[in-house]
Amino acid sequence: RRKIEELECASFGDESHIIYVNGSRRDNTPLGKLMQDFFEPDAEKIHYKELANRVDYFKGKEQGVSAMCDLMENFLAKREAKALEEGRIEGRVEEQLRSIKMLMQNLGMTAQAAMDAIGIDKATQSHYLARLSVL
Repeated sequence: RRKIEELECASFGDESHIIYVNGSRRDNTPLGKLMQDFFEPDAEKIHYKELANRVDYFKGKEQGVSAMCDLMENFLAKREAKALEEGRIEGRVEEQLRSIKMLMQNLGMTAQAAMDAIGIDKATQSHYLARLSVL
């Protein structure tokens, strides 16, 4: 899971699981052949038949190219909507953090008292404390 190490509790939350593979390995092992296939634009030269068939469909057939374009458009639209929502949430968090800092500086409140005063629930407070300690 990806996270920002300086904020121990802050994960990217994108549910990604990343496996790194040396793409320059292109020998005659199964992994080497797969790496060769990933870099091969010609479906007829691909070692693995299942991959060759899909490459041919999505790159060589009009119906496959159209399907790929539709998939990409839908994917990008969903990503954009998610990014907008995340931006709105982050904007609210930033506003609350500014309010907490203002209460702490102007009224001498502790971070805990300031969060209680503006109604931040206990479950969220530890995340806010981590962000406040970085500011």
